[in-house]
Amino acid sequence: MIDIPIIAALPPAVTAICVAQLAANPDPLTGGAGWIGAGLLGAVLSWLLFLHLPAKDKQVKEMFDLQNQDREKERESREKLVAALKAAIDGVADKYERQTASEREQFYARNDAVRMAIETQTQKLLAALGCKFQPHQGPHQPPNQHRGTSETGG
Repeated sequence: MIDIPIIAALPPAVTAICVAQLAANPDPLTGGAGWIGAGLLGAVLSWLLFLHLPAKDKQVKEMFDLQNQDREKERESREKLVAALKAAIDGVADKYERQTASEREQFYARNDAVRMAIETQTQKLLAALGCKFQPHQGPHQPPNQHRGTSETGG
């Protein structure tokens, strides 16, 4: 029997086909008709077709599966990071909204205190001068922003 190391790596069924072809063919390098009967060439092609290419396909498939798993993990990690960042931004926004509301209330309280102090001083001054004070009724009206125009439109 012919001892070729590449044939020992083949599965038994492929090995049997290759050995039968090699034994039947007197010229193992060139072979007979067709690639299966091609002797050593047939053995190499059989090894490529039945062992190497399927193993390579399996290896490529596993590589793509690992790559897809890595991408999924990266996507999940990115989603967690975005969620944490959004929560942090929302927390900061809430904090500053509360702070702004508190400062606004403090401003209104100080403004009202100043207004009351002015009205009190005005009453005292008018009382000292002998005039009767009538406090302003209604909300504060901003000054006319278009100076130089009359209220009658003329």
